[in-house]
Amino acid sequence: MSLYTLTIIQKLLSSVFFFLSGLLWKKILKNQVNYHLIYYRTLFSILFLFIVTLILSYFDNDFSYGPLSKADMMDWVITLSICFFSFFGLYYFTQALQKGRFTIVVPMSSLTGFFAVLSAFLFFKQTLSSTQILAFIVIFVGLVYHQYNDLINLRISRELLLILMFTFFWGVSFSLYLIPIETFGPINFSLILEVCVLVSTLFLLFFKERRIFPKPTDKITFYGCIAIGFCVAGGSMLSNIALAKVSVLVNVLIGLLFEGLVLIIGIKFFKDKIFFKDWILIIAITIGCILIMF
Repeated sequence: MSLYTLTIIQKLLSSVFFFLSGLLWKKILKNQVNYHLIYYRTLFSILFLFIVTLILSYFDNDFSYGPLSKADMMDWVITLSICFFSFFGLYYFTQALQKGRFTIVVPMSSLTGFFAVLSAFLFFKQTLSSTQILAFIVIFVGLVYHQYNDLINLRISRELLLILMFTFFWGVSFSLYLIPIETFGPINFSLILEVCVLVSTLFLLFFKERRIFPKPTDKITFYGCIAIGFCVAGGSMLSNIALAKVSVLVNVLIGLLFEGLVLIIGIKFFKDKIFFKDWILIIAITIGCILIMF
């Protein structure tokens, strides 16, 4: 099996992990404080990643175990800035799942690719092709059509606002992930990222509730957080390895493969109602995100 084929399999597995974590999030978030559950899930994702890191370091696997000791102060500043910025993507993603429809929130996470390309254009001076400009137009038209009634009253739906928020933070972060991955390695960066998520939840707990530990939760929710922690650890690790080996194009396109499954599950199990304008927006974003990669 070639290295490229192995990397594609790793990306597919990471997409499965993230898909399962999205299902679990939707199931346990109801009537819960989202950053409380992020705290619990992050404890276990750190534990799982730490175990993997120890095992890989024991075998001295340079492919996965990055040179922590060789990083200078600027490397740490850049990496931590990216990680803390990325946390807001998770924060607003869980809010979107909590308050929105699974069948809309998850497929529209494809907008992450839109913001990734846009940030690469703005920060790295990459040029946009005519196809990518067409992609922006298709997505823009889809968004305007979907929100037309709200826009004429100078409003935007809460569901779409939260989607735009988390895809913005994740999209910009995704375009920058290669910087710390090249410095620390994909496994170490995954661990650093999760530690930053935990620190971020501690800040929220302290400034919002004047505490550093969330309130205890019920057993089912707690077990759900353990399962999400495992899925996130596996998904993050495999996704970062794939990002280091194949293009962003391939990573995003593989993620789009799960849209159909998301729609079926959302309609059947979560009883989500999908309207005509929702289908138009999902199709527009899917087409736009495919075009934007070329």
